[in-house]
Amino acid sequence: MTDSEYWIYSIKSRLKELRKSKKMSVEDMASKLYISAPAIYKWESTKNTGLPALDHVIDISVMFEVSADWLLLGKGRMYK
Repeated sequence: MTDSEYWIYSIKSRLKELRKSKKMSVEDMASKLYISAPAIYKWESTKNTGLPALDHVIDISVMFEVSADWLLLGKGRMYK
C-alpha cells in the first residue's frame, strides 16, 4: 500500500468510526449534510478513492464537533 493509499484508507476509516460512534446511519448523516447516502457510502468504501470535498470536511467537523486535523490527518485530539 502506498502512502497516499494509506492516507485515503485512514480518512475513510475515521469517517466511518465517527459516524458509528454517534450511532448514526448513513442515511441520517447524509440527510444532515444535505447530500445523498451513496456519497457517504463512497467516502467510507475502501473500494474507491472518493473523499469528501473540503466544504463537507468542514461540515462534518462542525456537525460532530471534531477536529478537522484529526479527521484528515489523524493528528491531535479527536474532539475539540
